[in-house]
Amino acid sequence: MSMFSHRQLIGKDVISSDGKQVGEVSGIDMDVSAWKVLSLEVKLEKEVHEPLSLKKPVFGVHSIKITVDKVSAVSDKVVLNATLTSLAPTPNGEAEASE
Repeated sequence: MSMFSHRQLIGKDVISSDGKQVGEVSGIDMDVSAWKVLSLEVKLEKEVHEPLSLKKPVFGVHSIKITVDKVSAVSDKVVLNATLTSLAPTPNGEAEASE
């Protein structure tokens, strides 16, 4: 079992299963009662706004939360088992977009 501290995850590049650069880990969401990481907050690359059906913000960048079940591997990069387009925010809020 490999272990990473949250400091080691922050700033890692995130790559989709179809080889697209999604963005960079900017935070994590934890369930502190169970001490489990639930999702990674990913600051999106500007080029991925269109495939994710997101408008480019005037200021700042969009971030999405990617649940840990979509993470395939973590080393020098975070590799997902999901394609870029499958990360598009849904009405039920699973891949929540935030500015």
